Amino acid sequence: METFLKFDIDLEDGHFWHSKKHEDYKITVSIDAVEGTYGNAKRFDAKRVCDLQQGDKLFFATGVTIPRVKLKNIYNEFGVKSVRDVEQADKIIIGHKTDDDLCSSNWTYKMTTEGFKNFIEALVPDVNIDTYYLQKITDALEFYQNEYVVIDDYHSARLLTDPAVPNPLSGEDSKGSSPFYYIKADRVEEYKSYEGKDIYHEDSLLKYINGTDAVTIDETMYNTLCGMFNSGDTDNTVLAMEIMANSNYFESLVYILMLFEEYGYRISDQRSRNHVNFKGLCSYLGVSPNYISKDDVVLGLLQKDAVTIENMSVVIKKYHDWVSSNGDSTYFKVQAVTFNDQISQILEKQLVKRVEVFTLIKKEEDVIEPEHAEF
Repeated sequence: METFLKFDIDLEDGHFWHSKKHEDYKITVSIDAVEGTYGNAKRFDAKRVCDLQQGDKLFFATGVTIPRVKLKNIYNEFGVKSVRDVEQADKIIIGHKTDDDLCSSNWTYKMTTEGFKNFIEALVPDVNIDTYYLQKITDALEFYQNEYVVIDDYHSARLLTDPAVPNPLSGEDSKGSSPFYYIKADRVEEYKSYEGKDIYHEDSLLKYINGTDAVTIDETMYNTLCGMFNSGDTDNTVLAMEIMANSNYFESLVYILMLFEEYGYRISDQRSRNHVNFKGLCSYLGVSPNYISKDDVVLGLLQKDAVTIENMSVVIKKYHDWVSSNGDSTYFKVQAVTFNDQISQILEKQLVKRVEVFTLIKKEEDVIEPEHAEF
């Protein structure tokens, strides 16, 4: 993230657009200093594997979705505790929503600082701009080092580039519109307090939150749970929901999502959907205790960085016939029933890595030590 000056420019009187006379062009300016970046920003480089140590102090950032009640297993088993002061923490835990809570983005116009300065200096004081605004801009730019300034919106950009305005900025100085990612003004201090710290993603704690002996829902367990739901027996349904809520979330994720998709209508009828453990599961998944779509199953995996060859093989096997009958959807395409480009690219990268590893192992196996070589 860099410090940018952001300018919001307006006309004192809209008459200029009718007359197009330079003497009718008079602007007002508001200025903000923002921390941001152009292009796609990887805001936090959070680790995905966390090995807890006895006595670790954890700071939970805003946006963490793991229910607090689920953290009791971590506190009890590992003797760790949460702290409210980030400076006292051994590990900072950020969540899936941390970026959205701390940062935002919008389309802005990027102008060269030099071009913007030249434009302002060419304006006639007290005709095109009050000396009050002129001085504010001069003071803001005096020690400004960034190559670019941010122009807030199309209306502001037009007042700098339209051929009718005095000395409009050229194409070389106006870089057009593009996404600008920035830290929210009231969250800058919090964001900067995390920089340079030992940061872990909340998913790195999933193996701990139901205890190290939490059950993993695999294909066999999934089929058993389906049978419990299909029985129509309330006790079986409640027990199945308890198993889901107390499972290893991440390792069981694909099957948990498929159970919500297939049996959400039964889950929504049970009072136990409001039990603290099951509500914790729903909170983690970001779903309501009712029906989700087949596309939501894939979306849930995507949001949790769980789009793997293994998981997607389970999904395509489960929904192959449905996709063949119903056609394309958000994440499914009917060809030889496959996934859309976004999912396919993730899987392709994993396949390339596996081939590279296999090739390396094969080369090492083919090496013959000199003392064993035959001539």
